[in-house]
Amino acid sequence: MAHRFLLSLVLFTSVFSSNWASAAVQQEKTPEAKAQQLAREVEEKVAELRELPYLNPTAVGVHDVETLRNFLTQELDKELTPEVADKHQRAMVMLGLYDRDTDLRASALKLLSEQIAGFYNPSKKELFLVRRAANDAAGLEMDKVIMTHELVHALQDQHFNLSTFLSAIAANDDKITARKSLVEGDATWLMTAYQYGLKQTKMIMGMGPMVPDDIAGIKPQLEMAKKMGVKGPGGDGLNMDALMAVPIVDGDEMIFCYYGGAKFCNHLIKKGGVKAMDLAFKRPPQSTEQILHPKKYDVEYDAPQAVEIPNLARTLGNQMAKIAGNTLGELRLRSWLTDFGFKGKERGRIHGGWDGDSYVVYGGEGLADVLVWVSVWDSPQDAAEFSDAALKNLTEMESMDADVDQTITSCGLRSGVLHVENQVYYLRHVPVNKWLDVCNILRKETKFTEESFQEEKKK
Repeated sequence: MAHRFLLSLVLFTSVFSSNWASAAVQQEKTPEAKAQQLAREVEEKVAELRELPYLNPTAVGVHDVETLRNFLTQELDKELTPEVADKHQRAMVMLGLYDRDTDLRASALKLLSEQIAGFYNPSKKELFLVRRAANDAAGLEMDKVIMTHELVHALQDQHFNLSTFLSAIAANDDKITARKSLVEGDATWLMTAYQYGLKQTKMIMGMGPMVPDDIAGIKPQLEMAKKMGVKGPGGDGLNMDALMAVPIVDGDEMIFCYYGGAKFCNHLIKKGGVKAMDLAFKRPPQSTEQILHPKKYDVEYDAPQAVEIPNLARTLGNQMAKIAGNTLGELRLRSWLTDFGFKGKERGRIHGGWDGDSYVVYGGEGLADVLVWVSVWDSPQDAAEFSDAALKNLTEMESMDADVDQTITSCGLRSGVLHVENQVYYLRHVPVNKWLDVCNILRKETKFTEESFQEEKKK
């Protein structure tokens, strides 16, 4: 699921910190005083690069790693309660994106603990940094990178109210990820420009596939950072075990928000300058499709179709109730395809035809969960390609070959893929005696609506 933390991760700051010129360590000042002084210097440069003034100086707090971990744990507990985590896990298992033994809360906490290097908190209006040893020159260099990234978030917050911006569409994970990609992409682009300059940054971020935006593509950079001796937040060696252990869909999302978002921002900046970012915050991207394919945002605007699945609880039986529902989106669809062995051009061709989707999971005590996932595609051909991929996925998950009607029946439950023009209906574990009723209702009552552009209201 899409988290709303605004973190500077060890993974990203390590890539940049090795190239900063070492700053002299001012022994006579406290860590807090040095952090405040550095913040004022960085703010001046960030405001110049971003062509946007700070309305107030940003507060900076310096804390030990354990204090920051405890704070993030408390924040995660507010967002990811055991009930919310359980429902999300069940949905991801039904979609084939999580293994059944995945512990979402545990992996999220481990990942945050491993990756945290600093963060900006919109509710407290404060930048949090890890306390460094006075002689930790490498750590102090990293702080400057972190501060650059996080002070962009502070600037965004002062002008665009990040708390509201990231919570305005709470029921749609794909839209949240699209907005977070704008937020993190803006900060990553400016962080790069702070070091390399505007011209060089446009060239770097314009290298397309050469700038990785998924977990598989980032692995070589991780190995390089380890060889360079980059340290973790506590001063120990760089550890990426938690990042490598998370489900592909979650790792891809984390990487994509920074690098995929930066490439999206680079596209806008090359055409309209850095002020184009202000317009993007007022006119937010509607989907990860627009982040993946920026021309669908600013050249031939392609808003996703909203897919409204009819309530099937009564049809499935009185004991069944909706337990989860959301939009997967093109980015997570890309991860879904990766998980099942699709690569390169074939993978890109399939997810590139996405035009909207929605999924619902129903459950009942002692009963198997039921998944209904409905997607709409740019053309019948695109839908057909996805339908073929979905059937391959389904037979792998059910460990059975499909019948001639593209369905699999086992233990009184039926799973299958229905392709109707530019729509695909992906169903798992529907009771056999309810199959025809469910299919007929879906085909007759599912609503597909082209979403219209809505400008973000000034907060």
